[in-house]
Amino acid sequence: MKGYYRHSLFGVLSAAVMSLVALASCSEEQGGPVNAADDYVELRMNVSTRAGGDGSATGYAGGDRENIHSLCVMLVDADGTVAWRFLDDNVSEDAALVEFLSDPINIPQGTYNVYAFANFDYYGDLWSQLERLDVGSSFDAEALSGTTIDDPAGNIDLDNGRFIPMSGKNIKYLVTAATRIIPVSLDRLVAKVQITIGGGSYKSVRRLTFSGWANRVALFGDGTPDGVQLDGDTTIAVSAAGASDEIVVSPFYVNETRQGTPFTVVVATEESTAGTPSSVYTAQTASKELLRNHIYPLNISVNDWAIDISARCWVSPIGSYPVQVKADFEPDTYTISIPEGSQFEFTLNGLDNVPGSKCIWNIDPVTTTGIVFEDGHASDNVVKGHVTASAGNTYRLGVVARWSDGGNNYERNYTVIINTTDISDAEFMSGVGSYATRYGLRRLPAEVVNVRRNVQ
Repeated sequence: MKGYYRHSLFGVLSAAVMSLVALASCSEEQGGPVNAADDYVELRMNVSTRAGGDGSATGYAGGDRENIHSLCVMLVDADGTVAWRFLDDNVSEDAALVEFLSDPINIPQGTYNVYAFANFDYYGDLWSQLERLDVGSSFDAEALSGTTIDDPAGNIDLDNGRFIPMSGKNIKYLVTAATRIIPVSLDRLVAKVQITIGGGSYKSVRRLTFSGWANRVALFGDGTPDGVQLDGDTTIAVSAAGASDEIVVSPFYVNETRQGTPFTVVVATEESTAGTPSSVYTAQTASKELLRNHIYPLNISVNDWAIDISARCWVSPIGSYPVQVKADFEPDTYTISIPEGSQFEFTLNGLDNVPGSKCIWNIDPVTTTGIVFEDGHASDNVVKGHVTASAGNTYRLGVVARWSDGGNNYERNYTVIINTTDISDAEFMSGVGSYATRYGLRRLPAEVVNVRRNVQ
């Protein structure tokens, strides 16, 4: 399958290839003859999937169909020559094998490199090259270090036998007369994301998207992939059916990402009140990388938090000072109605009951036509300006809320909607002149997405 990897994996095969009798099946083990000389050692190869908890491993224990299905193991001597090879395209039908132990092999004492590859049988060109690397072949480790695998997460299909690709190596392993086992551990090239959705409004969530992960990875963990783009995204439909206090989303795989950029979580909700449209909210994770062979638990909490926002509005009759009019944000909406041609001042006072929170305006005065902003722009949490003298217009102003909790940073976007009405419908505040009264404290609707990382 072309396009699955970049660069040549092993270079030109040596002309001096040792010929063995081919096996009829797709399973094959090759090695040197038994030698009774003192410098030869009888030992076994041990290949296992990494699991957390023992101090030396870096990943997680695989669940159903997350372990070894096909396997290729290369033992390479100090001269870069394949001294022993095992290859089987179906060592475990359902990728259930956690540990592989070879038959006894006899090799000279010395220093060896071990390379192991699991579940690459559906990467056609790469697997074919592995099949051609017989004992005695030249093994190009330098080319190996530059190999890039395109989107392994996107190619996984457990139901159709496309299991998680894994790789591992054990470099400069010294074989002595006392050696009985050469170990090598496999790392999955992907991370697994496990998401739960809770909070006061969790039942309103209908869809989520997790994005910002890499489109390709290095074959081995210490390699550097080329041409990486952080454009990976996964969208999942969500249902609260049967959920008691939280929604558990089916786990999914993403490619290893090491660029140090926060990931984006977008949650789409559908309110229970008839006629209320769906809303989309965005948050960024505190975590900036997803290492291969790791589980990343995310707890998304959708809570009824709101913004404090105050409003003042004035009209200026010809020949008179500006006069304040009644203008208020409608309860539980983003909407305020003000007279055509009026001046306004909106102040964001932070999130309700969230100490240290900050809300700022996010407005592009160039694209927001029909409003003349004071000084040409919105300043931090205060926006001032006036609308054109035309009723029936609608304007949208962006708001960004930011806060911290438990060492993590959170962000949510709101939209405030301004409708202009006929000035003859304005209701004046009697006895109140220009800039006389602080007025109109209201709260915006109540969906907040807090992304928390749970460390295991």
